[in-house]
Formats: sequence, structure tokens, C-alpha cells
Amino acid sequence: MQIAVPDRSEILFGQTSNVSAQGIFFHTTGCLNLGQDVECILVLPENLTLAAQPTLVGCKGKVVRVNESRPGDAVGIAIEVNSYDFSGGFTLPNATAADNPSTETNE
Repeated sequence: MQIAVPDRSEILFGQTSNVSAQGIFFHTTGCLNLGQDVECILVLPENLTLAAQPTLVGCKGKVVRVNESRPGDAVGIAIEVNSYDFSGGFTLPNATAADNPSTETNE
């Protein structure tokens, strides 16, 4: 999962734990705050969608819960999703990948 905050230039990476029509719960080592607007790209694997390749799903939402952790550990983040984009053309605005490959995970 890739996460962008509209007023930042970096992309954060996370690993999803739960996805529903109303929201997403994921873990990241990036910093997000309660009430913050976010844009995400979910990568749905072929074995989940039965497609020939991974399916990219764009979504927009707001951070509604932050489960704090110990320093250096991943933080649990819940976002309330207000829109999904299944067109495959969704991109994160003005974002560059954060230089921290240890935070990127496969879903």
C-alpha cells in the first residue's frame, strides 16, 4: 500500500491488515495524524482478484485512529474511506517515494 498526504511530497508505505467498504486498517513506520486527509493506492494480488495481474485501487479518506507503538515499530492506522477508484488510472499527486525501503511491504 502506498499512502500520500496532500500537503507532503513523500509517499509512505504500509501493510494492510483489514480492508472494507468503509475503511482500511494498516501498519506503517511513517507518521500520520488523527484527522489528516490521505490518498492511497492498494495493490490487490492476483490470487485475491483472480485477475492476470495485480489490481491497483485508489482511495481517499481521513485518519480516524492511530494506534501508537514503541519507537521504531510500525504504527497502526485506521482511515475512513470516502471514495474508491477501481479504474486503474489513480495516481498519487506530487509525491516521491520516501527513501525507506524497509517500510514497503507486499500485501
